[in-house]
Amino acid sequence: MIAIIERMKKADAKSTPKISLFDHCFGVLQIVDHMILHTKGYPVDKASMVRLGAFFHDIGKLNPDFQVLLRAAPGIQMKRVKHEAQTFDFYREVLAEADQVAEWIADELACSMVTSNDLSDLFAFAVTHHGLFYSALEDGTWYARREWTQMHSREERRITLTDLLIRYYPLGGAVIFADMLHSEQLATGRDNLTDIRKTQHPDDWKHYLVARKAQLLQVKEEDHNIRIPLDLLELLIA
Repeated sequence: MIAIIERMKKADAKSTPKISLFDHCFGVLQIVDHMILHTKGYPVDKASMVRLGAFFHDIGKLNPDFQVLLRAAPGIQMKRVKHEAQTFDFYREVLAEADQVAEWIADELACSMVTSNDLSDLFAFAVTHHGLFYSALEDGTWYARREWTQMHSREERRITLTDLLIRYYPLGGAVIFADMLHSEQLATGRDNLTDIRKTQHPDDWKHYLVARKAQLLQVKEEDHNIRIPLDLLELLIA
């Protein structure tokens, strides 16, 4: 039993329609895995980090206040919680079981997985996946920060979405795109995973994304209006 996975199974990811955090994150992971399989020559170490980033992209939703928000009755005013900003609340738990989760992913998806001593990019994928925050290391502790143009005196290192887009090209935007697709699937009932599996060649990805841009933008899911433009995503994953 992997404790962090068991916690994700008991937590909610969305309230309408209701789905567990585990099921949503695994759905996003499946989409990302298919993208990796059709990116010829993509390094195993980078692919492993992107897969882990996909699976843990919403780990901040384990935050108790966020769970209360999801389960509140309609019309009740609740404190807004940005789940990306809560990512590092679960830093130690994820680190403690990252190797086990990687082995589980390898078994579930029949893929090769390796883990690194430095998993900071894993958390950066989660922090940045709505395009709002970045990861900042300050006095040896990681934080989710929002003020891109500000420098903190104690800052030792930062990882932004731009860093991930460059370091993991052409799949630096894969987690964002897969999260959009799975969220749309939940909201509309469209079976995006089946559609994606029909794209058997790398060139199909650009054509698929161009065809889906307008439809994705119509989804009124929470936070879709603040995600980075799909025109930019086309450049990131095509």
